[in-house]
Amino acid sequence: TSRTIPAAGSTLIVAYSESLLTTGDGVPDNADFTLTATGGAVTVSSLAVSGSNVTLTLSRTIGVGETVTLAYTRG
Repeated sequence: TSRTIPAAGSTLIVAYSESLLTTGDGVPDNADFTLTATGGAVTVSSLAVSGSNVTLTLSRTIGVGETVTLAYTRG
């Protein structure tokens, strides 16, 4: 999925259609997410799961108008 960021920021919220696990084997890891932006690869520094949302903290600020591509692969 690709999206254009409407405002600069260093976090990205990914909304899922159902609640996610917060403990155990099913919890996503930083390395499960691959993110690229117009400026190149962006590392996920940390993440937090809350209900059906995953908030990704990014290694750099994504600028206004950058196109972002996010992929998730369960580790």
